[in-house]
Amino acid sequence: MSLTPLLVGVDVGTTNLKVLAIDPDTMELVAHAARPVETNVPRPGYAEQNPDYLRNQDRKFSLHVEKIISRSFLKM
Repeated sequence: MSLTPLLVGVDVGTTNLKVLAIDPDTMELVAHAARPVETNVPRPGYAEQNPDYLRNQDRKFSLHVEKIISRSFLKM
């Protein structure tokens, strides 16, 4: 079995962190995950996020997506 390289995207918004993996040949969504993120609002019109928190969440999500991808390839 040969493994196909996947495109992985990470979207950090003010309310959610999303990670997805796409097969570049078929443009099929292979895996995705989303989770709310902590956002501090120190005053009206301002939003702040802790970069260490986001980096840690990104790592966790990447591992979660990797597990989903591994399971989907095992089913093939």
